Amino acid sequence: MTHKRLRQVGILALLVLFVASSVAMPVMAQNSAVNYDADATQSQYYRGEVTIDTYRMDWNGLQWENDAGEVEDLAGQVNESADNPYSYTVTRVNASDFGAFPHQKDGVSALDAGEWTTSGASVSNVEPATGVDAVEMTLAQGDSATFSNFSIASDESKKSLMMAFDVDSLDSNAVIEVRINDSDGDYKMAEINASESSGEDWMAGATGDGFVFQRQLGEIPTETTSGSDGTFNDIEEVEVVGQTNGGTITVTALNLDKSGNYVLGDRLTDTDSDDELETETITEVKDGGPIAVTDLSTLGDTFDNAVVNGLTVDFHRYPSSLPSTAVKVNFSKAGAYPGFDFKIDLYYRMQLDTGYDLSYSNLELVAEQSVPESRYQATDIVEGASDTDFDDLSWNDAGVTYGSVGDTIVVEDTVQPSQNIALHYQYLVTGDERTAMQQTGGAIGPTGGSGGGIVGFITSIPGMIVTTLAGLAGGKWIMG
Repeated sequence: MTHKRLRQVGILALLVLFVASSVAMPVMAQNSAVNYDADATQSQYYRGEVTIDTYRMDWNGLQWENDAGEVEDLAGQVNESADNPYSYTVTRVNASDFGAFPHQKDGVSALDAGEWTTSGASVSNVEPATGVDAVEMTLAQGDSATFSNFSIASDESKKSLMMAFDVDSLDSNAVIEVRINDSDGDYKMAEINASESSGEDWMAGATGDGFVFQRQLGEIPTETTSGSDGTFNDIEEVEVVGQTNGGTITVTALNLDKSGNYVLGDRLTDTDSDDELETETITEVKDGGPIAVTDLSTLGDTFDNAVVNGLTVDFHRYPSSLPSTAVKVNFSKAGAYPGFDFKIDLYYRMQLDTGYDLSYSNLELVAEQSVPESRYQATDIVEGASDTDFDDLSWNDAGVTYGSVGDTIVVEDTVQPSQNIALHYQYLVTGDERTAMQQTGGAIGPTGGSGGGIVGFITSIPGMIVTTLAGLAGGKWIMG
């Protein structure tokens, strides 16, 4: 064989290895130590809520910014069984359109305290969350604050009043009116009323965060004043009035330019008391607080490039997303246990992402029982487990009480996110169950670990196709 042929064969071999390694590349941090879908595989998962302090809506999926300032995928997944797994507070959202009114005037914003004139009221700029512009208004009875650096001279009745706000304090029986005034004194009015609990033009009735009011002006009755003509046109002012007693509110969004509503998301809820969940589009929040939605994609276009401060997600973290070094599997002969061929020792080191931008609540470590109770030989736990080899940990009985196959068992209900939890299960399996647990797409050694690699790829169906084609091509190449 000539040197030229040898070089060609070498290049062909490198190409085969390159294709094999590319196809066999593992996805993200998945491990294949054991087949997690096998019926007899005993595993566990974290469940609870994770709050991402700063979440950008243009990120791809469940991501966060770590302490090094790098964006990475959260180790976990959204709880698919939750009806409304995402929750957020509207007044903690930095959306550019929330402060863009009046849109036709550059450099002017209703969220600029300097644009408001006052009579007794106090108006100041505040930032209730990072990047969220707002005006804080404190009013006593008879006080007012007025924004007038705009005009709307057409389609007045089609415009909608949208206001997102916090109620920081509210006197007993207080009424704070939000009036939309026209050029000769006619006005539309909605109110924060501590004595009411509902109503189309009722905005809120207690202290809290995240209130949202939206209503088309044509649907709000027109109020008249002395000298007004009773016809609502030529809008010139937004006026906030302490009608009875007073309070303090913080406004994070105000708009009169839009004809439709801001879509805050969809939620599943029983709207007609038939015990079936229907999809409802959220446009108002009159009780305050976070709102829960089915998916972030259901939020309107206004939120496409927004930043959500404090996005809370109902999540799970399964062991399949752990690094391969955090899972260990060992099969040994069952011994004097008729009907069973093997004893499995299955080890996990459960861990959670931690950082300044993450916080957790209602965390539990739970397991779903995979085999009958009589098969379990040991269930051990180590809280605060480091990266120490599993064999060198000081194990303690987990105190787990098993029931029936499929039962969900709480293994630990006082989870500290910064501490790893190591678990060891020892139980009996049949030969068929062992085979099923080993069907991971790659080989499992005597002590487990991630399988696959180049050998696993070559023996897989895609690998056999690639190597067969390469062999045929190589044979023709070598033979000339």
